Amino acid sequence: MLGIVLGALVLLLYLMKRFMRNKHAAANGGVIKPVATYYFSPKERIEVVEIGGDRIVVGVAANGLSYLTTLVAPGRDVAHDDLEP
Repeated sequence: MLGIVLGALVLLLYLMKRFMRNKHAAANGGVIKPVATYYFSPKERIEVVEIGGDRIVVGVAANGLSYLTTLVAPGRDVAHDDLEP
């Protein structure tokens, strides 16, 4: 009986962690939106996130985050985006 209760508790915690993490970002206005994740190992991955309309690629490892690049939509000129017409 104790095993069933502990198993149900572990399952509940796993489901809460899995489905509640993105709801927190949406409740705060969703400034940073995860777009895609590519895993290399359990502790290393590449994340594509959207921040203010820009898609940024970062590397995530046990020792921290590393900026990799910014993705540019086809037809968009990055050099002139900040200039006013």
